[in-house]
Amino acid sequence: MLHEDSLAARIIRRLRGYGIVTCRSDGRVTRWLADAEAVTGYEAAEIIGADIGLIFTEADRAAGVPLHEIETARALGAAEDSRWHRRKDGSLFWANGAMLPLQVNGAEFVKIFRDETPMKQAEEQRLLLLNELNHRVKNTLATVQSVAEQTLRSAGVTEAVRRELAERFIALSRAHNVLVDENWAGADLDALVIEAAKNENDKPVCA
Repeated sequence: MLHEDSLAARIIRRLRGYGIVTCRSDGRVTRWLADAEAVTGYEAAEIIGADIGLIFTEADRAAGVPLHEIETARALGAAEDSRWHRRKDGSLFWANGAMLPLQVNGAEFVKIFRDETPMKQAEEQRLLLLNELNHRVKNTLATVQSVAEQTLRSAGVTEAVRRELAERFIALSRAHNVLVDENWAGADLDALVIEAAKNENDKPVCA
């Protein structure tokens, strides 16, 4: 047990957004420290002695994830954990952390996790908006291509010119796909050029 006035105890008391839990190899909780109560909603008195699986989702419990995490920590020295967990009230929180052996003989383990729910939700919202934007851009490109084709055909522009313009729209669409695959964070220039240079039969326009 930690001495109440030890440096480690003072650090643990000041941790916010982090839960520190110790448990036996069978998953029974032995300590409930730091911000574990605030993150999960469980008070120490009601969860010490209970199964650590209480803070895992039903699907993860059914899949044996809590004990698998302990066994992985025993075998490899650590088990990283980034997944949805369950609070006492049934709501979910995204926790990122790790399970570590606390004793050499593997009799006790410590699970340290951080509540990253706001960041996870913000990332999911960002991806949702990005996917919607990508969808709208592709639709806009298709509409512009169709309008251009009809306009040029009505004006009597030769098929060769219309086909070349259509291929440029396709190249622009493929360049867009490369950027989408990289989440608009950047793209390899070679990959961008190769994709944009392909013709409708996926063969490079030029060698």
